[in-house]
Amino acid sequence: MIKVYQKHQAIDYSGELEIIQGFNKRDSRALTHLFNLLNRPLCHFAFKIILSNQDAEDIVSEAFLKLWRRNIDFTSIQSIKSYLFTSVKNTCIDFLKAAKRQRRVHKEILYLFDEKEPTEDALFRFRAESEILQTITAEIENLPGKCRTIFKKIFYEGMSTAAISYELKISKQNVLNQKARAISLLQIVLLEKNIAPVLLLQFLGLEIALKN
Repeated sequence: MIKVYQKHQAIDYSGELEIIQGFNKRDSRALTHLFNLLNRPLCHFAFKIILSNQDAEDIVSEAFLKLWRRNIDFTSIQSIKSYLFTSVKNTCIDFLKAAKRQRRVHKEILYLFDEKEPTEDALFRFRAESEILQTITAEIENLPGKCRTIFKKIFYEGMSTAAISYELKISKQNVLNQKARAISLLQIVLLEKNIAPVLLLQFLGLEIALKN
């Protein structure tokens, strides 16, 4: 868990400039905004390399701590994102090397990489997937109220239609309708951003699979 001191100056973090200025002033709310924006894509990126959810989350948390402790100013969210992805990639590679040396490499890693580090092509593909996931994560927040609430329970928590129906005290058909509406709206946005809409369904299946 990242613990930082809170500052109380009222700042609206609705734009990149405000986020960067807040971060450079060491306002923890700016860090929280960046964490919410980038944590899931970074965890996805790390998981694709080391195939361990818990270790991936630990590596990403450590990357954010390193970021917060660095005494330098950033000029854009892109520069912060580049720093974090590079930090996570390097730590993941070190993780694989250490596991290999200690003969505690996961069977999945041995199978996929044949005791070798992932190739640059693989790392590029993993990051590209993570960038798409970041876009999806951001666009989910733009869904209409009930539609957003239901879809987040499906996408983030892997909840079933029946479980959501029971928790929210609405019909199963209502849940299915809102899910279909969310997918339709997100696919339209992704298409506008030149991202294949089918990737949303792939990530939706992945997110649920990782919870089970």
